[in-house]
Amino acid sequence: MQKIKDVPRLHVAGGVRSRRQLARVVGCGKAAVSGCRRRAQVGGLTDWVVVAALDEGELEAPLYPTQGNSTLKGRGARSRPGPLSAASSPGAITA
Repeated sequence: MQKIKDVPRLHVAGGVRSRRQLARVVGCGKAAVSGCRRRAQVGGLTDWVVVAALDEGELEAPLYPTQGNSTLKGRGARSRPGPLSAASSPGAITA
């Protein structure tokens, strides 16, 4: 979840503007950066002061809404996966 906070922090407060630079710094793909920035825009999370004040759950709700209250309907209207955690990564070892 830390990467989700890093994208708006670096984009808004840090002055990193390109998707490529953000992806390199955060350690994810350009598509993930684009999706996070788009969801933040749709969710009204464009001010770093507001984002910084949110805890992980409050930040996740507008970025990854459930299908029933999705503000992203009309762009496929299918359920979107939530953020990846270390346990759900393809190479993760589970007990």
